[in-house]
Amino acid sequence: MRGGYKKQIRIKGRIYFVIRYALLLALVIAVIVFVSGKGDSKAEFEDVAQAVSRYLTSDQMEKGSDRYLKKIYGLNASDYEDVLIYVPTTNMSAQEMLLIKLASRDQSEAVEAAIQERIDSQYNIYEGYAPEQVDMLDRAIVDPQGNYILYISCDDPIKIDEVFRNSL
Repeated sequence: MRGGYKKQIRIKGRIYFVIRYALLLALVIAVIVFVSGKGDSKAEFEDVAQAVSRYLTSDQMEKGSDRYLKKIYGLNASDYEDVLIYVPTTNMSAQEMLLIKLASRDQSEAVEAAIQERIDSQYNIYEGYAPEQVDMLDRAIVDPQGNYILYISCDDPIKIDEVFRNSL
């Protein structure tokens, strides 16, 4: 009977050993997947830009040039694979859209910082006299997705962000 008891202990020990290493392996795989993040999108910039632009219904935005990108974000369009910018038609509007296809993922942090500086700047401008614009900035979305970044400040940014994500 004693031999059977030792055998049960050895079997339980092996089971715990297997479970322990299976959990460790699952943890390592989860960390690798989390760290690697979402891969770069293979979507063509023109297709993504067209999908997003189709839902910009405001008459308070117009397509901007590379000059606007430099002026209001401090970014050079030539540093990126592609850029689409919509700017407000009046100083009384916080409606904007910026779509960038990064040349390298290393650019993501700098672009997001430039967007945040723009939001902060706009917030300071509208804070004292245009609460509806401040509300719009509070709802603005900055969405980095792989090699793309979208910034949208408008009446319905969630809808446009959804279109953006689906187009990737």
